[in-house]
Amino acid sequence: MKRLFKVFLVFILFLTFNSNVINADAITLPKVGTLLGANMIQSSNFSHDDKYIVTAHNNGEVAIWDATNTNIITKWKASEVNVSKALYNNDSSKIISSDDSGIIKIWDVTSGRLISTIDSTNGASWKRYVRDIVLNKDSSILYSANYNDKSVRIWDVNSGKMLKEITFTSTPMYLDYNPIDNHIAIVTEDGSLNIRNGSDGSYVLTIPNKDLKGNVKYSSDYKTLFASCRSQKQPILLNVENGYKQISLNKEDYRIKNGDNYSDIYWNNFDITYDDKYIIVSGDYSSINYIFDNNTKKLVVKFNGRGPVKFNHNGNRVLYENILLDTSQLPDRQLSGIEINAKDSIMKIDEMQDIIVNELFSDGTKKQLELKDVEFKSDNPQVANILYGKLNSYKEGTATITASYRGFTSQIVIKVQNFKILEKQLNVPVDKVWDVKFNMNVDKNTIKEKNIYITDAAGNILPMFYYSEKGQETNIKLMPVKSYKSGETYTIWIKELESTSGVKLKQYTKMEFQIN
Repeated sequence: MKRLFKVFLVFILFLTFNSNVINADAITLPKVGTLLGANMIQSSNFSHDDKYIVTAHNNGEVAIWDATNTNIITKWKASEVNVSKALYNNDSSKIISSDDSGIIKIWDVTSGRLISTIDSTNGASWKRYVRDIVLNKDSSILYSANYNDKSVRIWDVNSGKMLKEITFTSTPMYLDYNPIDNHIAIVTEDGSLNIRNGSDGSYVLTIPNKDLKGNVKYSSDYKTLFASCRSQKQPILLNVENGYKQISLNKEDYRIKNGDNYSDIYWNNFDITYDDKYIIVSGDYSSINYIFDNNTKKLVVKFNGRGPVKFNHNGNRVLYENILLDTSQLPDRQLSGIEINAKDSIMKIDEMQDIIVNELFSDGTKKQLELKDVEFKSDNPQVANILYGKLNSYKEGTATITASYRGFTSQIVIKVQNFKILEKQLNVPVDKVWDVKFNMNVDKNTIKEKNIYITDAAGNILPMFYYSEKGQETNIKLMPVKSYKSGETYTIWIKELESTSGVKLKQYTKMEFQIN
């Protein structure tokens, strides 16, 4: 009768409970005040010192509010029709407004005096809307998206003279400006993204049929362009430095998890804090606003309300509709470290494997880094080193790989061994019990998941029973908890075992086998 030597279950379930995980329903943002008497707000912007808020209204008014207590300071009739947008210039000394009659006006903030008027109608008698306006960095140039003739016009703000007109086959809807590359980003009604030179309007790039539908915004470092999309319930992120190539998102990024499923958010109006830490989203079909952490792309807080939405420059206030909230109490998630991981810390000569580096945050969450952003160093590069984003082994020995990122470091020790590769076994039965023989009695305490195990073709470790018959402690039997799959190929690995007298196994061994 067979006697169980010891049963080691490789199948181990780890349950991790993190008390720091954010509960979005448990966070309430304090209300600062309400913009009382404000007609439907079409857009809002904060002055650069965050003391004032300017709003554009559907009744043709422009209003200025005290951002500390939401009291009205002044308002005036800027148009006989809807004012689509109002924004401050670079030093907050002027306000620029646009309306649905195609007229752009520049106002003095102190006196409320109309300084100049720009007529963008181009003689059109209908559909003269200015859909969006944006300024360059020093506010000397204004860009307008014009509905009537499907154009974006570049204006000299001081003279009111049109410098350039860029025409499209589809109506320009939303704009944003990138001062680093002097790019103007233009979303057209057909869902395309168009990048043009901010000085002369010359062609830079067009990405057609992205199905974009809402506002578009550069991150504060201008390395990422955010846009909303009709056909997907996540934003589109584009890598500016890599030719506006789309950044891949995981299915859970910028979404709401309900059990094992994710709820859809129809992105429309959104805004990003000036440090890129948070993004607020106002959906199309729900009266709910969502704030996500841009590092982890996870929900931080949600609350009832609609757009337009706007953060102040400091990031401690957000305005939605006519309600001003205090966002200074949002969870302060800080980068607290990094960790480097490899699938296996023991490698054979001339092997290559993936390596992962994660950011670790103060709330217990983590995020995988792009390896190009991490600096790697090996203390023994002739044994093992990082090359082209992969961990490579070259000869027997030990090497410590150090990853460095934003002042944090993490290390992993890699041991390279010369594996003996046995001939592949074919037509192996599905319930095969392997009998591994040694020339000494094996110390049962060294039989562990990483010492003697079996993997499938994807590298996953299979749950196994390990046992030895009485009087035959030189033999270790491996029996699968579940039968192998017919036609599949598996690999048995043997390494770092010790005898009962403390002698370590010098020869590492691996062997593939295929199930009948």
